[in-house]
Formats: sequence, C-alpha cells, structure tokens
Amino acid sequence: MRSIKQHATPSMVVAVIALIVALSGSAVAAKSLIDGRDIRRRSIPADRLTAAAVRSLKGAKGDTGARGVTGATGATGAQGAAGAQGAAGAAGERGERGERGEQGERGERGEQGPAGPQGEAGADGEDAGVEIAQQLTLDGPLTIAPEQTLDLPADPPRWTQESNQVNMVFARFEFSERPTQCSPNEMGLYSWVVIDGQRGFGAPVNSPTYHPGPGPWSVEGNYTLPMVETATEHTLSIRLESLCEGDGESFTLSNARVRIVAIG
Repeated sequence: MRSIKQHATPSMVVAVIALIVALSGSAVAAKSLIDGRDIRRRSIPADRLTAAAVRSLKGAKGDTGARGVTGATGATGAQGAAGAQGAAGAAGERGERGERGEQGERGERGEQGPAGPQGEAGADGEDAGVEIAQQLTLDGPLTIAPEQTLDLPADPPRWTQESNQVNMVFARFEFSERPTQCSPNEMGLYSWVVIDGQRGFGAPVNSPTYHPGPGPWSVEGNYTLPMVETATEHTLSIRLESLCEGDGESFTLSNARVRIVAIG
C-alpha cells in the first residue's frame, strides 16, 4: 500500500475514485476521498466545470480603464438622399428704400407716326377790317380723270390791286374721292392757284402712300402778291392737274375756295 501511494498519478487517482463511486453508487464516498490537494494545477479544462462553478470563478468588475487614443478618421460615407423641402419661412420685414439711381441716357427719338385723319372743314368766318378784293368759289362734285388738266377761271376772272396795297391769296381744296394708288408715281394730283397765267402755288393731293386714312382729304395754302406803286389788274383761275396714268385712278373735287384779301 505504501508503494502504491508513492507511484500514484492524478489520472490514476481519478480512475480509482470513479471505480469506487461506480461500485458504491454514492457521491458522498467520493467526496470524502478527494480534495483540491489531490488535483494538479491547471489540469481541469473549463468545459468540465458546471455553470455555477464557472460563475463563481468571476471576480468583481474592475474600474473603467483610461480612454484610448482616438482612432484615425474613417472615409466619408456616401451622400444620403435629399430630405423633403421644409415649409416656407415667414416673410421678413421690408427693407429700407435704396438710394435713387442715376438717370439713364436719353433714348433715341422714335419714328414719326402716321398722319392723323383730316378734320372737318370749319365754317367760313366773317372778315373784319379787311377787304375781299376777289374770290373764287367752286362747288362739286367734279371728277378729274387720269392725266387730265382742268383750268377753271374765277367769275369775274379779273380784279384790281390798288396802289400801295398788298394782296394775300388764301386757297383751300377738298376732295371726297381719290384712287387707292397712282401710277407710275405717287404724286397724285396738284391743285394750283393761277394768277395772271402763272401758277402762284400748288398743293398736292397724294395717294394713300402719303396721305393714309379715310376721306375727305383737303389741302390749303396761301400766297402773297407784293405791294404795287400803281393800280394793277390781275386774273385769277385754278388748275387741277392729275399725274396719275392708270385706269380708274380718278379724283373727285368736293369744293374749292380762293380768296384774295387786300391789305393797306
């Protein structure tokens, strides 16, 4: 028996105990036969212990250790989806009025607009303090055909300009119809006041290219006969001269008024 104890190993001891337990059927006998002195250090693995034994091996939680060094910054992650648009904020207070800016440069002058329609002829007024030396009145309608020239004398055709007098000639011609075009040019028709066989002045009645708008169309003008030292006899007539050459390019004269006023 002395020689068995001297040569026994831990594994042999465990085997003997197991044999005794198996033979006796009691765990109490094994407990009384072995203690911690008979087990070699670090010879029993953890998976051979009970859960309660493992838990009993844990000590109390130690103090929190010092904070470690901050790690390197990680790579930037992918941009997230855009969030929903937020509600509009309240309107801010109105700011102060800014200073007035400098005046800009003046723009270029625009093109002249088309002529307005001819106004209605006014009633003949009474002449005061002047003398009507001669007059010609013609009431139409009178048609002037293409390329036609009409000479219409006053009745009576003659008057006398007294010495030291200035005679002023005033004329007005009114037309109710005109052609829509005048070929080969757009000059239309000329209304002349003829004194002593010479055309004193003329006024054109043009086609719509120059005188747009609805009728009637009128032209007017004046002419001065200079002062004479002795009484001088003159003749008065009007001439209507069409420069149109196309078929149907006719004018219709409504009336004509020529007055010669003696001054002095």
